[in-house]
Amino acid sequence: MTAALPVLYVAENAPCCNEACDLLDGAGVGHVVKHVDTDADAKATLQSLVPGGTVPTLVWHGELISGFTREDLIAFLQKHEVRLEDS
Repeated sequence: MTAALPVLYVAENAPCCNEACDLLDGAGVGHVVKHVDTDADAKATLQSLVPGGTVPTLVWHGELISGFTREDLIAFLQKHEVRLEDS
């Protein structure tokens, strides 16, 4: 069985969300992007996970990280043994 891909909840034109996508892409981490400003189901799911719907929010391996900085995301990825070349 393969592990489920991380799910990243983002908002359009949010620099912090773009940076999170770029960091995941650069690390070779496949992920599913959910745009909360154009997808009502994604927005509802995010609001059930994080009151207030803070973005970016990443859900992976049953863990959630929300409203994170680049450094927070790097630490989270390293915890999950993702090798980062240039962090």
